[in-house]
Amino acid sequence: IETMIKRTRRHSQSGFTLIEFLIVVLIICVIATVAIPAFMQWIRKTKTNEAAENVKRIYDGARSYYMQERGIQGGATNARKFPDNAPMTPTATCCSTSDDKCQPDPAAWSGAWKDLGFVMDQPHYYQYEFTVSGATFTALAYGDLDCDGVISTFAMSGSAAADGSVPVSAPITKNHELE
Repeated sequence: IETMIKRTRRHSQSGFTLIEFLIVVLIICVIATVAIPAFMQWIRKTKTNEAAENVKRIYDGARSYYMQERGIQGGATNARKFPDNAPMTPTATCCSTSDDKCQPDPAAWSGAWKDLGFVMDQPHYYQYEFTVSGATFTALAYGDLDCDGVISTFAMSGSAAADGSVPVSAPITKNHELE
């Protein structure tokens, strides 16, 4: 019995065996292998919220602009129309900066962007564009979230109905959402 007690004391004081340590390291590696990609996908997903929210803002701005009546001299009103096309802004991808975010440039958001009531005054991940063709318009966002050359695209289109109304909402189409 004394020998067993000595062995038990010696074993409990010696710490972990190499096998036990390797098992712990293996478990940590398996958890990291699953958790890190899931975390990275979650980060990209949060970045896509910017695009979805801003495409909706541009859509709402176009709808609002269209619904406003514009008077001309003599008391008559102009026919309703959407703002003019707004070029992709900013012109360079956000990957060209040190933190992969476009820096705000208030001067770049002029012309049709002002008509839409849209300006980016915070660092952002996406470039934005607004196109008009007759009574149809499209609000677009383009982004390369991990700067690998694959572009995610968000678009929201609308058009004027025969009665002069524009739907309050439309679906957002997404291509390579999490690229």
